[in-house]
Amino acid sequence: MAKFYGTIGFVRTVDDGHGVYLPVEEEIAYVGDLIRNNKRWSKPESINSELVMSNEISIVADDYILENQAYIKYVTINGNPVKWKINTIAIEYPRIKLEIGGVYNE
Repeated sequence: MAKFYGTIGFVRTVDDGHGVYLPVEEEIAYVGDLIRNNKRWSKPESINSELVMSNEISIVADDYILENQAYIKYVTINGNPVKWKINTIAIEYPRIKLEIGGVYNE
């Protein structure tokens, strides 16, 4: 089983004080296991197909991630700056599993 290290991005919408809600990102570093490592092209017949991952990451769930799981939006993997969208979150205490999809668009 491969190892994972990277950041998990939490995105909240916060009132700026004038009734305007803006997204605020917070990244926290985590380590864990890369359970599944699959990549595919989304539409092979199209000219501009996208790379889609169906990786699954398992990390030990701390109090912060358990309390803020609703705000998990993306993950960066092994030092790569690309942000990957989180499709599925599964709580299997004491671990949390994250399934990754396509590129996260901010």
